[in-house]
Amino acid sequence: MFIDKYAYINNLKEVHPIEKTCLSLLSLIACLVFNSLGLYIFVIISMAFLILWSAKIPAKVFVKIILIPLPFLIISVLTIMLNITKDPEFIEYGFRVYSWFFGFTKHGIFKGVYVFFRSLSAVFSIYFLSFTTPIVDIVWILKKAKLPSVFIELLTIVYRFIFVLLEAAFYIKTAQKCRLGYSNIKRSYISLSQLVVNLFKKAYQNHKMLYISLISRGYTGELKVLEENYRFSIKNIVFICIYTLILLTIVII
Repeated sequence: MFIDKYAYINNLKEVHPIEKTCLSLLSLIACLVFNSLGLYIFVIISMAFLILWSAKIPAKVFVKIILIPLPFLIISVLTIMLNITKDPEFIEYGFRVYSWFFGFTKHGIFKGVYVFFRSLSAVFSIYFLSFTTPIVDIVWILKKAKLPSVFIELLTIVYRFIFVLLEAAFYIKTAQKCRLGYSNIKRSYISLSQLVVNLFKKAYQNHKMLYISLISRGYTGELKVLEENYRFSIKNIVFICIYTLILLTIVII
């Protein structure tokens, strides 16, 4: 998967994980707490700049990842903006179908725009952490935060299984395409159902194999990984403080 790959080879890999986490969480919390369109746009631009310029993530890869949640955001925003009613007074811009009116209002449009940019800025904040911080470092941060070990172990195993299932789905779909499994709509539905069934079988088999391999390596309920020695950077801490002040300034203004 693109994000997991670039989390290990980006230019910010050696930056202390706590510094990257603080910057990501500060921008995320600011977007969720404050109601400021300027704040959302600033977070989107700044996080995109850090990902593309500082971390040196290829623009093509970044755009591909951004396009994944975009359809869901657009559909969600349209459901907020669109009004369906029999009373034309609740519609400012729209059309009529029989006795029903479909359209938008200025308030609904503004609300939809705010929700769209707030959601997108939150996504960019999370993507910054995902693109620059490997899962091993995130697990290390969670341990330092004294989160329950059960939660951390489940997070690690689930994260690992995402890539296992994606790989299995890729190979199954490739084999189906070689046999013209998606040549028409009927065959596509049949192939898709078979893919889902086989994927569940693969997941169960891989789960058993993973558990056996963990037991054979002396698993006692805790996954131990090698931890790197990171050092805090005064320059990065100053940058985080300045970034926070800019966020607060935009909100106040």
